[in-house]
Amino acid sequence: MAEDLVLDTAIRDWGLIPLSVVMVLIGVLRYFVSKLMHSSQTPDAKIVKEGNIGLLKEI
Repeated sequence: MAEDLVLDTAIRDWGLIPLSVVMVLIGVLRYFVSKLMHSSQTPDAKIVKEGNIGLLKEI
């Protein structure tokens, strides 16, 4: 019979747990950075319309 594969407690405590914590923190950081980069303000319709008219005049 084959021997059971056992994870050493030192590897779990000093390798797997910190790696898992870092991965969760990176996910949270990416979420907040993407939220900061996304503009929540909607542009004014008049400004957008004037910009589109300016683009049409160039053509």
